[in-house]
Amino acid sequence: MKPSMMPSGKLQLLLLPVLALLLAPPIAGWKSPGLKDEVSLKDLETASWKVAGEGNIIIEESLAESAAASNVAATTAKRKERERERDRERNVEPPTDEACTGDQKVDEVLRQVSLAPAHAKKLVLACAIYTYQGNRQKLVETYATWGKGCDHFLAYSDEQFIIDKASSIKTTKLHSGKGQVFGTSRLIHKDLADKLDAGTLDFDFVTVSGDDALFILPNLRSYLSTLTPLTRNNSFKTGHHDSEPDFDYEYIGGIDPSNGHSDFPWVGGAGYVLNRKVVSSRLLNSTLCQQQSMDENEDVAVSRCLFKSRVVPRDSRDAEGHHRFCRSKPQKPCVLGGTNEAPSKHVVLWHYMEGPFRDRVSKCLHELM
Repeated sequence: MKPSMMPSGKLQLLLLPVLALLLAPPIAGWKSPGLKDEVSLKDLETASWKVAGEGNIIIEESLAESAAASNVAATTAKRKERERERDRERNVEPPTDEACTGDQKVDEVLRQVSLAPAHAKKLVLACAIYTYQGNRQKLVETYATWGKGCDHFLAYSDEQFIIDKASSIKTTKLHSGKGQVFGTSRLIHKDLADKLDAGTLDFDFVTVSGDDALFILPNLRSYLSTLTPLTRNNSFKTGHHDSEPDFDYEYIGGIDPSNGHSDFPWVGGAGYVLNRKVVSSRLLNSTLCQQQSMDENEDVAVSRCLFKSRVVPRDSRDAEGHHRFCRSKPQKPCVLGGTNEAPSKHVVLWHYMEGPFRDRVSKCLHELM
């Protein structure tokens, strides 16, 4: 009678002695019928069994598949070791197998960044953010990712809103009207100057940006702490040739190379830095700027106003000509519209950063260093 025609219970009884023999403690060198290689007790326990033909017992190909998988893993390991050996010969750092941001191109850029250590020269850094009630979450993210590293964090909005309950930091309600971005900037500068005069605020430099910036504060502090005196050689000329620049004013940010040699090298609104003198002198609220349109783009309007007051922007590029202030995301050219504008390894700013992406980049900058 064929096994397929036998009752299952009777079949099991017939097979028990055979199974007991096969699953007994193995004898060294013992081979199972139909198998070419020696098998262990563990192999037999994990194998799949079935009845075939005239009651013959065979082991399915799971053992062969396991052996094949082991061979593939061993081959892969050997290949990786050969690649590592070649990299060592070429003095090439092996890439990490773990993605940090989840974007290979972004990770490659971040690995090139050199995060500065704490600088010996202590400077007081204030950070001013302009936003509105529709961007509450962006403002919270701004404070969480980098704003809490500022000595003073000042956020300006069209509402009063508690940003961080633990520290009770909240926005200052200050708005000049819908669409009047430059008008709001003038109010912010006035508030900062008022606080300086009243002694309720003190700083050496202040960053000014929207709620989608990511300042890399260790690099920014290091850069500002080591600035050489401003001269004609490390600044851009403006169109006001009839007046001598005041090199005590510091206006630092990203400048499009195409504008660098024009009469209007305006500083991009991704984020910029002013020293105390620019703010305390109330240049943005001087009579020279009163006739400007209040709804003009903030970065262009601020540049136009400050240039009238003999301010010249510093060339913030590094010794290799790479930008420290990037007006785009890490995976994009550092200057909008550029084709090969890689950031400086001492980059201090990226723009259009928000949500989980900004959080991941902020964390990865520290993890990858």
